[in-house]
Amino acid sequence: MTESVTLSKFHDISFMFKNALGGVNMTNIILRLLAVLYRTGLSRSTVYLMISKNKFPNAISLGDRAVGWLEVDIDLWLEQRIKASQKLNNV
Repeated sequence: MTESVTLSKFHDISFMFKNALGGVNMTNIILRLLAVLYRTGLSRSTVYLMISKNKFPNAISLGDRAVGWLEVDIDLWLEQRIKASQKLNNV
């Protein structure tokens, strides 16, 4: 299975949950690393570097060897980045 097919599955699952809830996210959807990389366009090393500098949401533990990020945290981070970029470009 190719990476793009795998990544699109994450997007499809998230889309299905939001549509099932009438567009309102009332659940805590957990994004695994591949989904976070896909949504942000960042590399794995950049995500972890930014976490170490407190510039990216922390992962939450899902078990002994698994972590994920709350979708709402990633969406908020993206919104903040977009707004900051727009302010810089409008100055």
